[in-house]
Amino acid sequence: MREIYRDLWDFFRTAFHPSTTLQIAKAALGKYIIIFACFLHIVWAVILAIDIRAVNATPLAILFALCNHDRVFTIVNLLLVAFLAGAFLDIRLRQRLSISALSLFLVPQQVFLWCSAGNGIYCAVMQKYADGTPMSWPHILTDQTPVVAMALLYTVAILESRFPPEITDVLQAQGVKLLQGAQGIQGIQGIQGIQGVQGESIRGLRGERGERGESGKNP
Repeated sequence: MREIYRDLWDFFRTAFHPSTTLQIAKAALGKYIIIFACFLHIVWAVILAIDIRAVNATPLAILFALCNHDRVFTIVNLLLVAFLAGAFLDIRLRQRLSISALSLFLVPQQVFLWCSAGNGIYCAVMQKYADGTPMSWPHILTDQTPVVAMALLYTVAILESRFPPEITDVLQAQGVKLLQGAQGIQGIQGIQGIQGVQGESIRGLRGERGERGESGKNP
């Protein structure tokens, strides 16, 4: 029983006090949030291209209205923000641009997500979906909670992306590997040292034998 309580304590401690290796800017968590947002907007664009009735959905209705009720323009914007956010994940661009500059590529998608989240909250307050269907606010708010949570997580990903990990944090995250590497180097150096000592002793023995030979030849 004591082990169960200890396991639960360790779980909640790591959940509310994550290590630096679990933070968004220092691991892959932020990458998956951005990828999910890109996938979401691409799916919306594909569905909208198939059927115009997709604009009746609450998260998409506000984007359709902001794009002047133009179907093609809405699809292009959805794909554009997904492409820009995907470019942020391109390692090759990070060699040319700073992280602060690349983080600006995420802003358009963040605006789209917050527009969808804001429309969901507005519909919950008005107790009516974007297509005019009346419904109680708990129903609408529960239905729109994933979109609001997505916008919040995306904002956190952007904020932490502007502060890349320090080299010391990266070294600490891989401390075990570095320690093993240091031990390996020390081991190689130790072997080389032993070989050097043995070489010196062999040379010394050969020198002594040479001297004895010279002394034997000269009575």
